[in-house]
Amino acid sequence: MPYILSLVTFLPLIGALALFVARLTFKSADAAAPAARWIALVTTLVTLAVSVGLVAGFDPANTGYQFVEMVPWFAGASYH
Repeated sequence: MPYILSLVTFLPLIGALALFVARLTFKSADAAAPAARWIALVTTLVTLAVSVGLVAGFDPANTGYQFVEMVPWFAGASYH
């Protein structure tokens, strides 16, 4: 999976945005609480699963960088 580090980094942000949307859709905080708990649980478990996959794919025998992402950003500059 080429963007696994970005996925692990931004999954909690996606979960936070889902919590925000859930709060906006319900009229009160009490009504949003069960949905918020489920969203938080699912986000945490998905992030954990992706992180376990990241650890499982790590090769301790490899002395070089692992899970490196090269993303072109602007002309002449790149995100590494």
